[in-house]
Amino acid sequence: MAQQGKLETQTELKSSADKFFGFFKNNFKGLLQIFPENLKSGQTLEGVDNRVGCGVGTPMMVKFKITDIDDVNKTITYKVLDGSDLLNSYKSFSVKIQIGGGQVKWIIDYEKANRGAPDPDIYIDFATKISKALDAYLLKH
Repeated sequence: MAQQGKLETQTELKSSADKFFGFFKNNFKGLLQIFPENLKSGQTLEGVDNRVGCGVGTPMMVKFKITDIDDVNKTITYKVLDGSDLLNSYKSFSVKIQIGGGQVKWIIDYEKANRGAPDPDIYIDFATKISKALDAYLLKH
């Protein structure tokens, strides 16, 4: 039987929630400049699809789509699409980012492809790293 799970992490923000949310909404590819050691390339495909070459541990291709943007509540939800290396381990994988109250919360919902698939702890750790580095970047810019 497939194993479904959810991981969450929260990070305190010193930068403006509007700037942080706006970065993910309008300048996602800017992460390539902030994380050149982890994110190798990015391109916008049709509509709101995106593709990022990611180096979290092992280089992989992650293709995702923004499935929901809520400007009022400052949330963005991404779904990993077919053709992504990540789906070798997971049948489904989505990330929701909630910004507000002086913090950012990342929620990863996933379903493992098989019992041997690892929990996606490495990705929740990377989300914390992104949050801290982007917060520092936005305070300076």
